[in-house]
Amino acid sequence: MDTVGDLLDLPHPDEEPALRNGRRTYEYHRFRATAYKTGNYLRYNGVGQQATVSLLDDLAPEAIFGVLGTALLGGRIRFDPETDVEDTVLFGPTDELDGYDVAGGCKRIGYGAKPTDPSWAFFEREIWSENPFFPPTDVDGDATLVDGWTQTVALRAARNAAADLSPDDVVAIRGSLTDPSTLIGGVLAPLVVGATILLPEDGQEGTVVVGAEKGPEERVLDTPDAPPASE
Repeated sequence: MDTVGDLLDLPHPDEEPALRNGRRTYEYHRFRATAYKTGNYLRYNGVGQQATVSLLDDLAPEAIFGVLGTALLGGRIRFDPETDVEDTVLFGPTDELDGYDVAGGCKRIGYGAKPTDPSWAFFEREIWSENPFFPPTDVDGDATLVDGWTQTVALRAARNAAADLSPDDVVAIRGSLTDPSTLIGGVLAPLVVGATILLPEDGQEGTVVVGAEKGPEERVLDTPDAPPASE
């Protein structure tokens, strides 16, 4: 398992929950389909190998699908960009996108609220009609996921973290995805074993926490601080 595409291909039961956020639940079948739809949509907006997608710092299902869709195409994620964005796509909550100046070729994709600017894309509307199947690509594990982490190295770290998880675990993310250790432990590791990713709202609790030294959960998942020096 060298790429995020390999990770999403793992045969977890379709009906089991992959992601929860407040009242929203994505079972594994819907989770995979939405990740594939996101990848297909981002492809149409110019994302591929060597492309970069700027993601705003936001703990939302859409942000996770933005990460996975970009990775499926071999693109690189840049979290929490500067106000001047020259990347292929700027992706985040619609009401926060106006604070950024983008280069001419950069596409704004917003979620949560329908954009008033017709040149901006509305993620929920666009993704609805996308193909839920993802064609094979030539992306390999050397593709950069986030700065300092290739997909292969990130997945190796995720497998190590997942050794402490079971399919019954619910992994609560209580930190920012801008920290690669939170992304690896909170998103990738649960998908290795078929556990549930939790973006807590309204007092929701998991069985294990990532991104914080403690929480209401009894366990803290051990995650890597940095990729191995040899990598």
